Amino acid sequence: MAVYTEVSDDELAVFVASYELGALLSYKGIAEGVENTNYLLHTEKGPIFLTLYEKRVDPNDLPFFLGLMEHLAKAGLNCPTPVRDGQGRMLRTLAGRPAALVTFLEGVWIRRPQPRHCAAVGKALAGLHVAGRGFGLTRANGLGLSAWRDNIAGLYYGRAEGDRPEGDRTEGDRTEGPVTRVLALAVEKSRACSASMSFASSARAASACCFCSAICCAAAISSRIC
Repeated sequence: MAVYTEVSDDELAVFVASYELGALLSYKGIAEGVENTNYLLHTEKGPIFLTLYEKRVDPNDLPFFLGLMEHLAKAGLNCPTPVRDGQGRMLRTLAGRPAALVTFLEGVWIRRPQPRHCAAVGKALAGLHVAGRGFGLTRANGLGLSAWRDNIAGLYYGRAEGDRPEGDRTEGDRTEGPVTRVLALAVEKSRACSASMSFASSARAASACCFCSAICCAAAISSRIC
């Protein structure tokens, strides 16, 4: 269930009225998703998607993500586009949560992916990288190596660093033990994957990334990390 924050009819109607979308006709919660609250709204000008960002999301990151979506859409990428209100704002507050409206894209998720779907993903990813050139905002990578170290260590130990077994120890920025070994394998494989990538061979790059991910996951499982 991905409706963690309830919004009243009146509160939502007032919120939508500040956009040039006409009146709110109906709305429903979206069950898919695990982190944020999502609603599908039907307005006089068509369907629109509402996201309320929950506590795990850093509000300081949202201008980057919303700005990137707008940048990609302007570059011609077929992606949801943030909708600005009458004052030009993309990010608002609703029911005590940061909130944004984005355009709704019709479609369904692929239940049984085939190789042709992997090729399409590779092509779309290449297009995203090309379209993203020139975007001015930056942010720290929340899935970078330092974040991997913290997250995997948390999964592996489930307790504070001072409680860790003697087999793993941290000295400055260097961690010794199975966590570091798995991270080193992940980095090695991802670098090999990146080296083999080119926009001209999107399908092969997508396949290589899947292969690298499988190896890293297997290594993690064998080390009892996930």
